[in-house]
Amino acid sequence: MPLPLRHFVLGVIRLRCLVCLEGQVFDGFFETRKRCGKCGYFFARESGYFLGSTFFGYGATAAVAIGIWIVLGYIMDMGWSWIVLAVLVCVVSVFPLWFFRYSRMLWMALDVYLNPPVQEDFEARGR
Repeated sequence: MPLPLRHFVLGVIRLRCLVCLEGQVFDGFFETRKRCGKCGYFFARESGYFLGSTFFGYGATAAVAIGIWIVLGYIMDMGWSWIVLAVLVCVVSVFPLWFFRYSRMLWMALDVYLNPPVQEDFEARGR
């Protein structure tokens, strides 16, 4: 039986293992652990596994930048001023760094949802 959507949402928000919701996924800010410390689930199933997470990061960055541009340019009626440009440059420089871990978690959530873990995806206990 597939895991409920609530399970994935909690895992992504808390940056925890999507299988057990207990183990930490990251060491530091950018370093992804090899496997879950609690259940032994391997996070990167294959070489280049997290390449797909860049689509989440790019899409979210573009959506936030477009939203800010609409708010500043049209709702606040600032047009194309240097202030709007400076804000957009800051946003597209800083937001992807902050969103990096969440883009990886979203990619893992999509993968775990579409391809539920099998026995080979876990570290053998006692070895």
